[in-house]
Amino acid sequence: MKVYIYVMPVEQESYPAGLARAIHFACETQDGTRIGLNRDYGILFAQGVIREDNVIVPMGVQEPGIFRMSDGWIGICGKRVLENGDADPQSAGKILLWMTRDLIHFEEKGLAPLEEIMKYCPADHLDVPEAVAQEAITYWGRIHATMVMLDVKGVLKSQGTSQAEGELKSQGTSQAEGASESNGEAPADDVIEIASMEELDDIRAAVFYSDGSKTYKNIAWDKSGMDIEKPGVHEVSGRIERPFFPFPLTKGYGDPVIFPWEGKWYYVSTNDNLNDVGIYVREASDVNGLFDESIQERLILPYDPARGLEQTFWAPEFHVIGGELYLLFAVSGHSWGPQCHMMKLKKGGRIIDADAWEDPVRVMRKDGSPLAQGPITLDMTYLKTRTGSYVLWSYRECIGTPLDSGSMIFIATTDERRPWMLTSDPVLLTRPLYGWENVAGTINNEGPYAFQKDGRVYVTYSGGSANGYTYALGLLTADEDADLLQPSSWNKSGTPVLTFRSVDHEYGPGHNSFFTLGEDLMIAYHAETGLHESLRCDGIRRVHFRKDGTPYFQMSAQEDLPDEKMQITVKIKKRPKRRIRLWVSYDGTNYHGWQIQSNGITIESELNRALTELHGQEIHVIGASRTDAGVHALGNVAVYDVDSPIPAQKVRHAINARLPEDIRVMQSEEVPADWHPRKCASRKTYEYRIYLGEILSPVKRLYCHHVYRPLDVEAMRRAAAFLVGEHDFKSFCQENAQVESTVRTVHALQILCHGDVSADTGGELVIRVTGNGFLYNMVRIIAGTLLEVGYGRLKPEKVAEILEKKDRSAAGPTAPAKGLTLVKYEFLE
Repeated sequence: MKVYIYVMPVEQESYPAGLARAIHFACETQDGTRIGLNRDYGILFAQGVIREDNVIVPMGVQEPGIFRMSDGWIGICGKRVLENGDADPQSAGKILLWMTRDLIHFEEKGLAPLEEIMKYCPADHLDVPEAVAQEAITYWGRIHATMVMLDVKGVLKSQGTSQAEGELKSQGTSQAEGASESNGEAPADDVIEIASMEELDDIRAAVFYSDGSKTYKNIAWDKSGMDIEKPGVHEVSGRIERPFFPFPLTKGYGDPVIFPWEGKWYYVSTNDNLNDVGIYVREASDVNGLFDESIQERLILPYDPARGLEQTFWAPEFHVIGGELYLLFAVSGHSWGPQCHMMKLKKGGRIIDADAWEDPVRVMRKDGSPLAQGPITLDMTYLKTRTGSYVLWSYRECIGTPLDSGSMIFIATTDERRPWMLTSDPVLLTRPLYGWENVAGTINNEGPYAFQKDGRVYVTYSGGSANGYTYALGLLTADEDADLLQPSSWNKSGTPVLTFRSVDHEYGPGHNSFFTLGEDLMIAYHAETGLHESLRCDGIRRVHFRKDGTPYFQMSAQEDLPDEKMQITVKIKKRPKRRIRLWVSYDGTNYHGWQIQSNGITIESELNRALTELHGQEIHVIGASRTDAGVHALGNVAVYDVDSPIPAQKVRHAINARLPEDIRVMQSEEVPADWHPRKCASRKTYEYRIYLGEILSPVKRLYCHHVYRPLDVEAMRRAAAFLVGEHDFKSFCQENAQVESTVRTVHALQILCHGDVSADTGGELVIRVTGNGFLYNMVRIIAGTLLEVGYGRLKPEKVAEILEKKDRSAAGPTAPAKGLTLVKYEFLE
C-alpha cells in the first residue's frame, strides 16, 4: 500500500503556516482512494530555533520525502524553512530527519547531512506492507464503537441475535482476543438467569471499538412491572449509560474545572463575561446540575484593590493538598501582570462561602522571593506521585515585545504543609517550539493539568491561540516513579492530541482539566463554536483509552456509542438454587470450634460471612463434622445453597480472598440439590498427635499434646484392637450428648510412631482412627484412654470392659483438643 507525504497550502484564515508547513500523511487504498491520516492535520512539525536573546524563531518544513532505510526503518525528511517559507540559512546543507517503523511512533533526529539522506532517494510516496498502513489508518483515524455485547458476570452475551457474535469474529484477532478474556461467549439466544431484579444492575455493556479497545458501561434497566418470581421467561429493556454533555455547556467561560467535594459537585472557571474579574463558583448535586439555566454563581474572590486583586482572575483550579482544599489561580493588581496565587478553605467551610476562604497568598520560590517579578506566571496546577508533590505552571518573559519568550511550562517540588512555598528550583519542561504551539505569534505552552493511570503520569497543556481555532492540546508523559524534576524523565508528543479537526463543530479545544465520573475519566475544556469565533465555551466528554492503554481525547459522544446502539433488550428468568460443596482446611487454634457460638468466632461463622460477601446474599453452610474448639482439619466438608451464577470451581479462589489465613477452601464443586453431608454413607479419619520428649518444639505446640514420659506403645496397640469394629461407644462419649444411638463402627485404629518415642530427644505418636461416624469427644476420649494404658495405669484388656460398661466415668480423660486433626473425609457414593 502506498503512503504519501506532503505539506498543505497555507490558508491564512483557516490553516496558517505554522500548521500547513508540517509533514502530512495519507495512505492510498487499492481502489485509489487516499485517506489522510490524523484528519489531514500535520503529524511531524519542525522545531523552532531559540536565539541567544531567548526568542523562538518558528520553523516549518517544505519538500518532504519518504524512503526505506535498513533494519525495517522508514525515513522521513524535509527541508527546514522559516515559518513564512523563506530559506533557513542555519540549515544549509542539512535536512530534517525522522525515523519510524510503524508510521505511528516517530524518532526525531533533527538536522542530518543532506548528501547522506539523498543516497536513499527520498520521494513523495513509499510502498509499505498493508498491515503497517492499516495500523496507521486505524491509529490516526477516528476511533468509534463497532459493537455492543453484554457482560454477565464475565461472560459475554449478545442481545437475542447471533449478529453480534458474527460481527465480533469479523472484527479480527484484536477484538476476538478481547472477548476471550472472559469465561467465554454464551449462545446468542441465551436467557439470562438472575436471582433478583437487583442482579440486573451487575450486567454491564461491553463496548468494542474500531482500534480493538474495549470499555464497560452501566445499563439503566426499566424494572417497572417486572416480577421475576413469576415462572417463565421475561423480557426487560434498558438503556446504556453513556456520558454525554452537549457543546457548548456554557458561553463566555474558559479554563473550566469540575470538582467533587463532600458529596457535591463544583464548577469554577475564568469568567470572560465579567472581563475576567472575580472568581465565581457553581454548586450542584451532580455534574449536569452545574449547567442548569437556573444555577446561581457564588462570588468567592471579589475585586479588591486593597488586597491587590483587580484584574486577570485567571484559570482557577481546586486541588486537595495535604488533606486541605486549595484554590490555585492567577491574578493581577493595579498594573497588568498575572501571578500565581493560592488560597485555602478554612476548616469546616463551604466552598461557595467567600468568608470560608483564607486570604490569597502569592506563590514563592524556596528562598522566599516571589515566583516572578517582571515575567508573568499563571495556570498553576498540582500533582502528587510516589516521588513527591509538585506544582506546574506557565511562565512568560517580555510578553508583547520583540523579546517575547513565549509561555513555557515549569515544574518544582512543594511542601504539602505550605504548598505556596517551592522546595526546589523551577525546572523547564516545555516551551512552544513546534508550529502548532507557535501559530502566527501565539507562542503558547500553558494550562497544564495532570492525571495518573497504570504507572504513568500524563500532563496535558495547550498551545496556539487561547480563544481561537488553532488552540490545541499537547501531551507530556513520564513514569510515576521517575524524578519529575529531570527533563529526561518526560516525553513530549510532537503531534497535538486534540485539535480543531478532532471533533466536528468544536474549534480550538484546550486549557482542560480532568475529573472522574463513575469509572470514566472525563475531560473538561473550552473551545469555540465556529472557525472564526472567539467566544470561549465549555465542554465535557469522556477520555477513551486505546488498546495499548494510552489516552485518546478525540472521541465524540456518537463515536463513543451511537444513539441507535444504546437501547438494550434481554430475556431473563429466575435462576434455580444450586448446592455447592466445599472441602475446608483450617487451623482451629483461634476458633471456638466449627458450629456457630454466641461467645466467639467459629469456622462456620467465618465461612458464612465470606460467602455472604462473595455472593451478595445471606449464606448459611451445613457442615459435615462439627469439630470442637481448638481442633484442626485438613478436609472437613460443608455445603450451601445459592442462586449465584459464579461457577462452582471458581468459588474456592474467590472465598479464600475473603477468609482469614488460617481457613482455606481447598476445593469447591457443585453437587445435586438433595445431597447432604450428614445423610450419606461416609468414612472419616482423625489423627491425634502426641509429642514425647522433655521439651516441646515451639513449632508443634499448637498441633500436638505434650507427654513428658515414655509410653508403652505395644500395650496401647493391644488396647486399641478392642475398639475396632461395631460397638456401643457410650463410654467414649461426653455425658448427656443428644444422640439417638451411641453405636458406631471403627474401621481401623492405628498407633503410628514418628521418630524415637522412647528417647528424650522427642518423637511423635499418632493415634489414627477411621470410622463411619464419631460421637461428641469420642476420638479425644479414646486418645485419653489409650494414654492411660501407655502410662501403665490401665491394662489393655480393661478397654474391653470399659466398652461393656457403657459408662463415661469408666473411660480415661478427654485429651486436649489441640492434638486432634480431621485429616480425611470419604463419601461412599
